[in-house]
Amino acid sequence: MSISGWVMSVTSAIAVGTLADIIIADGGTKKFVKGIAALIVFAALIAPIPALFGGELDFDPAEQTQYNEYLQEIDRSYLEGRTKIFSDSLKKEGLGKTVVNVHSGSGEAAGEAVCVVVTLYPDTFTRDMTFEEAETAVKIKAEAYFSLPQNMVIVVGA
Repeated sequence: MSISGWVMSVTSAIAVGTLADIIIADGGTKKFVKGIAALIVFAALIAPIPALFGGELDFDPAEQTQYNEYLQEIDRSYLEGRTKIFSDSLKKEGLGKTVVNVHSGSGEAAGEAVCVVVTLYPDTFTRDMTFEEAETAVKIKAEAYFSLPQNMVIVVGA
């Protein structure tokens, strides 16, 4: 890494940290963002040290695999939480028992819902509505909640 590249990376890290500090509202989140920004600036400052000792940092592929698995687990937990909240909201709408399955993407779409399958049990509806009315309501709600087109929301009856 050249001196000018190092100076640019440190300057960029400081600029991004300062921008984040300005944008984020006061509170617990701001402290967290400041801490992360400080770690990024510190990492940028010490980045050339391995080159001084004649080598580059060697990352262990096993550690990268563990990191990727950790990120996948975070994505899975996030979607599970959103699925539970969505299912609870359907129950509050009077749809009784529902089973919601959210299918997520991979690659750049990892952690994002790409398809939602909702199983309705019409005999458990607490509101007087037909299956077709319930299906329409679920599709509209899922479209808004998961930012999906309605053709990616599948509603089946049991």
